[in-house]
Amino acid sequence: MNTTEPNQTPESEATATSRVPNLGNPQGVKDLHQQITDRIIEAMETARSTGKRLWDSQPSLPLNLSTGKPYTGINTLILWSAGLKHGYTSPYWLTYKQAIEQGGQVRQGEHGELCIFYKPWEQEQTTDTGETETWKGAVLKSFRVFNLDQIDGIETPAVATRPAFAAIADAERILAASPAPIHLGGTQAFYHLSTDTIHLPERECFTSPEAFYHVALHEAAHSSGHPSRLNRTFGTRFGDECGRQADSVLIRPV
Repeated sequence: MNTTEPNQTPESEATATSRVPNLGNPQGVKDLHQQITDRIIEAMETARSTGKRLWDSQPSLPLNLSTGKPYTGINTLILWSAGLKHGYTSPYWLTYKQAIEQGGQVRQGEHGELCIFYKPWEQEQTTDTGETETWKGAVLKSFRVFNLDQIDGIETPAVATRPAFAAIADAERILAASPAPIHLGGTQAFYHLSTDTIHLPERECFTSPEAFYHVALHEAAHSSGHPSRLNRTFGTRFGDECGRQADSVLIRPV
């Protein structure tokens, strides 16, 4: 977990070093690692259909508004997945202190995202016998940041817009013939069996037209199992092996 955030001032809720493992961190370093592990697993589990999220609610990698620099290492995954989960449209993040310095205020009830500051260190030490030894360790700190969508009083910087969506005629004809109504909006892609409806983010939210049609046709494959159609009883539960095999036959990636 090699993550450094230069020129940022982490507001540490839990701090630990290799020399003093529990300094300022009553839950210990291991618990901090577990929290990050849980976040990674959560991000993986949200990738329902393709193993990755093909749409992007944010137009770039996560950026610190105060420094203008992108977050690195595991923090990129943490903040990118948080933006998708909560539907944030801004790529900018700030610590609480940075938000105040910029003239903003985090809205009441908002919760920050846990990030990691990691920096290795080396120090030369002279022993009682006059020999020189090199001590090595690392500083590990956690801090929380808030998305600009959670903060009042700060003007949103201009962000380059995506190019206009270029529809693919053949794919559009397939979707137009779908017996399950397709609803666009939100940040999730799924087929709802009880209402027999397909739900997708807006076309412009995807990284490319091919990505949109890939996900749309994948969800259309799920809808083919409705009782009024193929009446599939396998694959009705997420993760079902038969369901994955049926999807791989019904629709291949674009």
